[in-house]
Amino acid sequence: MSTVDELRKNAETLLNRRVPRNKALIYDDAMSGLSKWLANDAAFMMKPNVQRCLFPFSGEIYSWSIEKFAADRLSGIQDMTWLQLAQQSQSIHFISAATLRANNRQHLSAFVSLDYFGILLCRTVVLGWQEDAELFARVGFNDVAGVLNDGVGPRQNLPWFIAELFKDWLGAKEVNLDTPFRTEFFDDLGPWQKLFDNWREADPAQFGKIVFEAAETHVVQSHEAELGKKEKRFDVEKAAYWIWPISLLAVLRLREWEGLSNPTMTHPLFLNNPFCALKAPIKREPNALLEAAQERFARENPGVATISDLPRLRKAQGSGPEA
Repeated sequence: MSTVDELRKNAETLLNRRVPRNKALIYDDAMSGLSKWLANDAAFMMKPNVQRCLFPFSGEIYSWSIEKFAADRLSGIQDMTWLQLAQQSQSIHFISAATLRANNRQHLSAFVSLDYFGILLCRTVVLGWQEDAELFARVGFNDVAGVLNDGVGPRQNLPWFIAELFKDWLGAKEVNLDTPFRTEFFDDLGPWQKLFDNWREADPAQFGKIVFEAAETHVVQSHEAELGKKEKRFDVEKAAYWIWPISLLAVLRLREWEGLSNPTMTHPLFLNNPFCALKAPIKREPNALLEAAQERFARENPGVATISDLPRLRKAQGSGPEA
């Protein structure tokens, strides 16, 4: 059995155990909470910090629905419903965190990890939603110390690669990603440095060799964290993304947008893999409950970032994507 086959089997085993177990605990509870909040349920509204409940609940909906999507796809189910829900809920979760931080810099709980940020950026690009990807990147870059918590977290190279990749793509020259944490613990982008240095390589054959190496790194780095006295962390710890290399697919999509030709992918990770086909942007099918919750949050919390903010952010951070 090849390493990729083992990775697929491990992901299936883990996801098929977690998804049914966590449905009531995480997904059902979060959707119920949002419904009660929207209905101004008397008992529910007595709970502390209820005005911010969109932030944690949307995060919980994302964490379960993305695993549900991955488990279904590994089982051969092609339904995109759970992917749509995962994308919508994580987008809302991220933007609500940024809004809460912008309105109150001491709101210590309203931040997301750099890894989480990178996943959102890459998956948005893979879906083909260019303006959304730019908005999320620039909102995160606008408050690295707040929204992204200075990038403090496990010593993983992949999140920094993604952040630098998007900064480079956007031409955001005024953005400084050299946080104190990064300066202390990271000399470069580790095994992802070569891919970053050459992601605009014009020769498809040459780039194919580079992305093949990156696919090898993805496979090696796809593993649950090993916690304990001798903690060991990996770049791709979420099982939903072990067989779905969104960081590599994002690079391929960005190359498309830059007018560059992509190579024929020959690594086993990309062969006979339903996750690895770059398709035209999928049609949005928003969840009505999440839409209603998002609208209420925007009414009660001024300054929610939208696409209309891109000109201002581009001016402050550096030029946007080239036409």
